[in-house]
Amino acid sequence: MSRAELLARLSPRPGPRDDGAPPPDDAAESSQAQVGSEAATGADELHQVLDRLQSLGLQSDQRFADNYVRGRQARTGSRRLAAELRQRGVDAEAATEALREAADSELERARALWARKFSYSRDPAERARQMRFLASRGFDLGVIRSVVGSAPDDAPIDDPMEP
Repeated sequence: MSRAELLARLSPRPGPRDDGAPPPDDAAESSQAQVGSEAATGADELHQVLDRLQSLGLQSDQRFADNYVRGRQARTGSRRLAAELRQRGVDAEAATEALREAADSELERARALWARKFSYSRDPAERARQMRFLASRGFDLGVIRSVVGSAPDDAPIDDPMEP
């Protein structure tokens, strides 16, 4: 998990009292102030704990990003991976470093994914469908055009002279 995800999951959330009853009216303001100060104290302690985990090497956004990219890169393009890392709270520097290796193999990964699911087609509607599929997986348009637009060596070639 990224630091931001850990922070979100472990942050104290104000909720109803343990017995489920609402606080008395005269104590409402004092309990709200107490909840606010407890939340601030809890958040500070949580940040300290996360800092300690990072200093010990037990939590690392860079390691998380590397593992996340490695686990999903076979079926996902770099654009989508970058968006997912941003959504998970990984900073831009760590995401860029993790995606550097994936970007080098993007064309091969897109070809492998396309070959598992499709075959070469000259039908424009089918090719558009294949392109939309790869785009939904987060591959770049140039990569998509290279994959879907190129005929494999063993693809039949239509002869325009045949009736």
